[in-house]
This record gives sequence, structure tokens and C-alpha cells, in this order.
Amino acid sequence: MAPTRERGAVSPGSRLARWETWVTVGGVLVLALVGVDIGLFERNRGIQAELAGRQQFLQNTQGLETLHRELVNAIASLVARDNDEDLRKILTDHGIGASAAPRPPGRP
Repeated sequence: MAPTRERGAVSPGSRLARWETWVTVGGVLVLALVGVDIGLFERNRGIQAELAGRQQFLQNTQGLETLHRELVNAIASLVARDNDEDLRKILTDHGIGASAAPRPPGRP
């Protein structure tokens, strides 16, 4: 006589199928998380490259601002020294007020 199965008992084949299902689900979740991680990594790397470019631009413009200030001061000094109306117009056209101090008498 063949052995009979009790009610509610799980056959070894169905246990294996349940285990394989959980492993498959876990594997799919791991693959999905790896995909998300790769996407976030690439996005972060792109943002970091953009930020590095902006930082480089700011560092370069700080040096240019110093040069610009020195040029404006030199031109303003020329305006004050020589009372040059053309240079004064250039400065006022760019929003820089250059008022020439009156020359002391007897000095060219």
C-alpha cells in the first residue's frame, strides 16, 4: 500500500518551490537596487563635474576682478591727473563716477 499524505502537510517539492520563489524575488530586488545605485552614481558624478566647472569659473573671475579694479583705478587716476574728458566719459558710460580733483595752481 502506498503511503498517504496527511492533510496540511507540505511536500518537499512545494517547499523547494517556495524557497526558490523567495530567492528569485530577493535577486530581482537586489538587481533593481543595483540599477538605482548606478543611476544615482552617474547623476551624482555629472552634478559634481558641473559644480567643479562652476568653482573653476569663480576662481578665475576673482583674479580678473582684481585686474579690473586695478585698471579702473589706473584710468581714474589718469582722469584726475590729466583731466581727460574722453576717459571720464568712458568711465561714466560704464557706471563709474570719476571726479577729477582740481589741479593745484602752477602744476601742469
